[in-house]
Amino acid sequence: LMDGYYEWQDQGDYKQPFYIYDKNKLPMLVAGLYHKEQDGFHATVLTQTPEDSIQHIHHRMPLILSPNDARQYLKNGLISHNGPYTLKYHDVTSKVNQTKVDDASLIETYDAFHHN
Repeated sequence: LMDGYYEWQDQGDYKQPFYIYDKNKLPMLVAGLYHKEQDGFHATVLTQTPEDSIQHIHHRMPLILSPNDARQYLKNGLISHNGPYTLKYHDVTSKVNQTKVDDASLIETYDAFHHN
């Protein structure tokens, strides 16, 4: 379950981060896998080809599930449907790359052309 995620678009000499989220700002259910090792749990998010609205940003996106599809996935590991899902996005500050920064400003719109 997530409100959104970050993806970086290669713009030549730098990568611009974007925050991608549900068009209605609803939480998204995503498919994933996990396993336990001696040092704790390890997890990964399953990905798919991106929706048309974000394919210019990145070549993949999380596999977003409807509530019914999520139940099916949790029950027997099968994914019967995977979209389409209407997503929105906006650019965000490069501070998302700094692990010490953890606040709501990281998902606010950031116009890189008007900031130094």
